[in-house]
Amino acid sequence: MTDIVELNQVGSRQLRNGDWILLTGANQPIVVNDATKTSLMASKIDLDLYDTDFKLTLQQNGFLKNVNQFKIIPEQLTTICILCRKTLLYLGVISSVGVIFLMFIIGIPFGNKLISSNIQIAENLIFIVFVSILTTILHEIMHIIFSQNFDKVKLITSFKMATAKVSLSNIWIWSRLGRVSAVSAGMILDTLLLLILSYAQLFVNNWMLSVTSSVLLVRILWQFRFHKRCDGQLLVAMLIDDPFLNERMIGSTHTFGTQFLKVIGHLTSLLILLGWGIPFVLAIFLKIW
Repeated sequence: MTDIVELNQVGSRQLRNGDWILLTGANQPIVVNDATKTSLMASKIDLDLYDTDFKLTLQQNGFLKNVNQFKIIPEQLTTICILCRKTLLYLGVISSVGVIFLMFIIGIPFGNKLISSNIQIAENLIFIVFVSILTTILHEIMHIIFSQNFDKVKLITSFKMATAKVSLSNIWIWSRLGRVSAVSAGMILDTLLLLILSYAQLFVNNWMLSVTSSVLLVRILWQFRFHKRCDGQLLVAMLIDDPFLNERMIGSTHTFGTQFLKVIGHLTSLLILLGWGIPFVLAIFLKIW
């Protein structure tokens, strides 16, 4: 007796190694061989042909049809969309070069710049939280726009950290340009804003500019903690076409590439601690006492 079930709409793209990455809607993608891909692209499937673990994977990742209809978000390939993506990446390169150049002139906004001597400590901390939340929202809006995913957005705010999560699973079946622009959109906006604020500081000496610049620089560096799941790690995964990079990073078996990324990630975390975490705490202590 066979167990025939209907499948939701499935999107696919072939990876460099010849396997196929499949997904339904904003769920987590799976990677299968050519024969399995052909079966799952059909409207129905016989579950008896697969083992229990694979059946569970199909169920958990939304492949089996039920009351929930999963919508695949297709990549927009119009001329204007492609132009916007290319313009975004060019802006990212120009902004990065500009920020590095201006840092040699105005200096690096380390953690001590987060605390100003011109205002009360309470007002200063409130402003830091406000800037963190505002820039987080702007960062994630860029992900939403360039991933075309207006669902499954989760915003978490606290004094310690303001974070937001936008599901980017749908872009795995897009072109490389679409994938890279969707993942890097938030970082590029952060860098562009930092460039504008850094340029403004050539003419205006204002504590708000310094505090905001410091927050933005930490946010940018935060994405280079490759040993953690972040924009930087996901960008690398997109570039090398490896959906399981995060799993390999936290696993027990490592290649030279994953070891190198982990070293860079830990060094970045150390840099954030020494350049921003400790100076920030010391600045608060000196301000109070």
